[in-house]
Amino acid sequence: ITGVVIFDPEGNQFENDDLAVAALADGDGSTQWVTECYSNRFMGQKTGVGLVVTFDAPVDAPLEFDVDSAPYNVEVYGSTEELPPSDYAGWGPPVSSAFAQEPGTIRVDLTTPVRHLLISLAELGPSSACSDTSPFRGVIDELALLAP
Repeated sequence: ITGVVIFDPEGNQFENDDLAVAALADGDGSTQWVTECYSNRFMGQKTGVGLVVTFDAPVDAPLEFDVDSAPYNVEVYGSTEELPPSDYAGWGPPVSSAFAQEPGTIRVDLTTPVRHLLISLAELGPSSACSDTSPFRGVIDELALLAP
């Protein structure tokens, strides 16, 4: 993994950018990427917000990450392009998806090599760290590329 940046093409392009690399696995559950707080769990009709993970070369090894907010709905997209797509249409169909009522670990088994992965949260869970008027946010951490 050579880079992790936020993805918010339908928003203000700011989703705690400085915390994006905190999503990488470090064995410490307190270091994580969190979205901004939203007034509803679907972010006001956005397709989603998330992280773009870039690799130094195309990979087809499994990727794993924790979603520490729930309920959640996550879609993962892949790209072989030199630069990651700037909108959802450019990513094509998801290569994986997951949803659950409780926080959990997601494993993405790739069937073809990709240069970039987009981890997109389409539904956010309630968070006590947010206000009563905007109580929803997403949390991703322990992001790691696993040995094939």
